[in-house]
Amino acid sequence: MKCPICEGKTRVRDTRLRENGFKRYRECLSCYTRFVTYEKVDMESLWEVVK
Repeated sequence: MKCPICEGKTRVRDTRLRENGFKRYRECLSCYTRFVTYEKVDMESLWEVVK
């Protein structure tokens, strides 16, 4: 994921499980800005390919 401030690379400092997804604490490797992302799985867009 890119930093919202400088668009540099980021790393995940911590991940917490929530009731409908994940809460990830991130830090930019360039400007050291810290921010939080909330991520969830979109079950409607998952599909299976049968061969």
